[in-house]
Amino acid sequence: MDSSDLLQLLLRRRTTHYLGKDRELDKQVVIKILREALLVAPSFFNAQTTRMVLLLDDENEKLWELVKECLEQHSKEKSLGLDTIEKLNGFKQANGTILFFEDRSEISHLRGIPRYNRYQTYFDSWSEQTNAIHQYVVWAALCAQGLGVALQHYNPLVDEEIAAKWNIDSNWQLIAQLVFGKPMVKPQEKTCTPFEQRVFIYG
Repeated sequence: MDSSDLLQLLLRRRTTHYLGKDRELDKQVVIKILREALLVAPSFFNAQTTRMVLLLDDENEKLWELVKECLEQHSKEKSLGLDTIEKLNGFKQANGTILFFEDRSEISHLRGIPRYNRYQTYFDSWSEQTNAIHQYVVWAALCAQGLGVALQHYNPLVDEEIAAKWNIDSNWQLIAQLVFGKPMVKPQEKTCTPFEQRVFIYG
């Protein structure tokens, strides 16, 4: 496989907000993707700070019901718009969600190593970048399996409730939620700013 083949796979990575349950999906396929993503995704100083929690089927339903309740509590009207309800119900009916976290205790450990002192101001930024790479690898791999995927960010509104519900380590910071299932609609056409406005070449 050359770079063209890889890029063709990556072009299949899209957002699909309306999802259902793929009855044919083997959870071992998803677990294999997560396992291999940990092997291929880089991290700063090989710190390996990213953590993932996979919620499937009933646990996925519990997650999106919890998110809905949290949003209602924080809404001034104590109710949600129809579009939001439909989207959340779609996520609830999907196969699963991967919760992405960063382990802050590992980052604190690095701060205590003298040879890294000059880099400490960058650790939080590099941590976010590390997590984003893991998200992208998993997202692209799930789409390559023909699944619909949507990356969501309901944190920090849901952090405490999720931590309590699934006994999440208090040192883990929730970064994103990647929900996946059967795509119920085609992704919208993607628009791009012209190449010449984004890439500048010298030499």
